[in-house]
Amino acid sequence: MICADQIYRTRANRAFCLRHGIRLSGPSLGRPKSDPELLAEEKRQFLDDQRQRNAVEGKIGQGKRRFGLGLIREKLAVTQGATIALNVLVMNLEKLLELLFVLFAALLHLLLANEGGRCICTVPLKPQIAAA
Repeated sequence: MICADQIYRTRANRAFCLRHGIRLSGPSLGRPKSDPELLAEEKRQFLDDQRQRNAVEGKIGQGKRRFGLGLIREKLAVTQGATIALNVLVMNLEKLLELLFVLFAALLHLLLANEGGRCICTVPLKPQIAAA
């Protein structure tokens, strides 16, 4: 499936996707369908596609804001690709580190809760905001 902007949903691109068995998101060209069930199903599919597209666009925007994906200055395509791949790797590592921190905090909470008679006072941790 391809979630493309409306400007890229041309007849030529639709024909290419049809030949190669790729589903292109968005409403079909031509007169709208008269069957309300088919129309509702098509609209539901389009909304699901847009939700997925919004998630991807959000990650791209985060990469541009926080990880410098909008500031690539390399001239060769190979080095541009390597820079983008490293930025995506760092984004994934940050997410993994965040998940590991949550897991560690939950395990620590369980350990402290299982301490029978001891009262250990803990200070709540606040997440730090990374400087952009």
